[in-house]
Amino acid sequence: MTDWFVLHNTPIPIKKSLLLLNPFRKSPHRINGKQNHHHKREESGMKKNMGSMDKAVRILAAVTILILYLAEQISGTAVLILGAISIVFVATSLMGYCPLYSLFKVKTINVQEKAEQS
Repeated sequence: MTDWFVLHNTPIPIKKSLLLLNPFRKSPHRINGKQNHHHKREESGMKKNMGSMDKAVRILAAVTILILYLAEQISGTAVLILGAISIVFVATSLMGYCPLYSLFKVKTINVQEKAEQS
């Protein structure tokens, strides 16, 4: 049985089993010319658990470490350790998710912020 996968408005015949096994696929918009309503986007499990104040403090800490480095106040091993911490702070702030918070079941996001994201 051949299914049709529409890619950039071009129907492509494809076996459905191949489409389902491809780990790099994105959710197909149409199969057999019909809208695919059954394919739900899988959640990554990374629900936001950081509030805006927490994010701001982390970004401020990363910027402070960068300024100390540029002013040559820190050097050597301290630069490597603090640089790695800064990268983690910036990354977690941009994602709004901290894995350690999940491990210890901590949430700094308040109810109002959570409602605005939904």
